[in-house]
Amino acid sequence: KNKIFKLSNKINLVINPKSVKKLITRNDIIMTSGGTFMFESLSFGKIVLAYENYHHQKNIINYLKNKRALIKLPKSMRNMKIFIEKLFLDIKINPESYFAMQRRAYKLIDNKGLDRSIKLIKKKLKI
Repeated sequence: KNKIFKLSNKINLVINPKSVKKLITRNDIIMTSGGTFMFESLSFGKIVLAYENYHHQKNIINYLKNKRALIKLPKSMRNMKIFIEKLFLDIKINPESYFAMQRRAYKLIDNKGLDRSIKLIKKKLKI
């Protein structure tokens, strides 16, 4: 069963969702670590707030941040709350810049990777 812990009236912490696709499509903003779920969220054109949960995630998060495709969260939990409050206010005031971020992210990481991979494999195998 899904475990959802209410953090506020608009923010939910979700652990082990039954359907990742439904979870992503139902939300406008996704806060996640720099793993697979980050890429899935970006491929749906969502605003992604990413934090480095493991050291190996640092490079890809920084790369996508520099491409202005996601927002990197601070490591300190104390700073994170203030950062998120300011960010949500900025999204309310200036939504167009975040819509542009969504478009950039979708162009970088779309949901056609599997099709491209199959095409490359078939080409290499000459199928």
